[in-house]
Amino acid sequence: MTMLSDGDVKTFNNLSSPNIYSDPLAKEECINHVAKRLSTALREIVKSAKAKGITLGGKSAGALTNKVIGTLAGYYWNAIVRNKNNVWDMQKQIMATLYYCSSTDKKHNHSLYPQGKQSWCFYKRAVPEKKPHSHTSMQVFLNQVVVENIIPIYERLSNEELLARCTQGLTQNANEAIHSVLWRKCSKNNSSSKT
Repeated sequence: MTMLSDGDVKTFNNLSSPNIYSDPLAKEECINHVAKRLSTALREIVKSAKAKGITLGGKSAGALTNKVIGTLAGYYWNAIVRNKNNVWDMQKQIMATLYYCSSTDKKHNHSLYPQGKQSWCFYKRAVPEKKPHSHTSMQVFLNQVVVENIIPIYERLSNEELLARCTQGLTQNANEAIHSVLWRKCSKNNSSSKT
C-alpha cells in the first residue's frame, strides 16, 4: 500500500508503526513538494552565504535570483516527471540541469545531456547540424561560485532514496495528477499547434 505525502514524517510513522494494514505502507513523495524543497534550500543558502560574506544572490551575472531559483525548481520538477520510472535517469538529468546552467562558450558542460534533435539541451540539438548556438542566449546562467555552493543541495535532493519515492510522479493536487496522466498520453509535440 502506498501513501502520498508532502514529506510529513510524523503522519507516515503514526500510520505505519502500529501495523494496522496487512501490507507494509510505502511512502510516495508529492513531486511538487520535493521540487519546493529545492527552492527553499536555494533561498536558504543565499541567506546563509551572505552571512559568511559570500554573495550568491543579487544582480551580478549568474546570481541566484528568485526568478532563477523558480526556473531551477522547474527544471528539477521536469527531470522527475520525464524520468519517473527510472531513478538513475532522474539523478542524471537533475545534475545535468545544474551543469547546463553553468555552461559557457569557453567551458561546455553538456556531457550528461540527451543526444540528438529531441534533446532539451539547445547545444546537443544543434551538434548534429554542426551549428551550435552561443551560450549567451541561455535563459539561466549560474556563475562558478554559485554552482560550487549549490552542488551539495543538488546531491542531497538527487539522493536515490528520495527519488525512489517519486517514481509514480504523483502530486497531492488532484488536478495536477490528472494533467500528468493526460500529457503522458497526448504529448505537447503531437497535440499542439505550431503557431
